[in-house]
Amino acid sequence: MSKGLFATGIFVFTLLLLLIYEGAMHMRHPALLLVLF
Repeated sequence: MSKGLFATGIFVFTLLLLLIYEGAMHMRHPALLLVLF
């Protein structure tokens, strides 16, 4: 795996985690997390 691809994967993964975290904090809706996974 190239370094560029790896860095992009880390970036996207972090972005998704932030979005999920923000959504959980604002909505307080655990079911949403279950749907995402």
